[in-house]
Amino acid sequence: MFPTDLVLNAIQYTPEGGAIKLGARLSPDEKAAAIYVSDEGEGIPDSFREEIFKKYQGLGKSSRNIGLGLAFCKMVAETHSARMDVRSEMGKGTEVSFVTPVSRRAGAGGEKGNA
Repeated sequence: MFPTDLVLNAIQYTPEGGAIKLGARLSPDEKAAAIYVSDEGEGIPDSFREEIFKKYQGLGKSSRNIGLGLAFCKMVAETHSARMDVRSEMGKGTEVSFVTPVSRRAGAGGEKGNA
């Protein structure tokens, strides 16, 4: 349900013909990994960026949206010692990321990849 909430928000706020991206990346210091969704929507004003994670908040685009999706995402993140990050530029779009700490155990196997 969690990634679905991020994708549904991106769909809701992206104009027809706009792009939505879903991906993952490792921080340069390899201490955190992020799952992100970005859109080409209208962007979120600086003054509203913390508000989007509160229950029953939204930008008013749809009567179907009751404003619980991002509040739920933040709750999931905090439960897993992670955080939600938002980057947004008015008129260009928004990226919302679920960022979680990463620890590599010696001998864990697996290869390093670029994320």
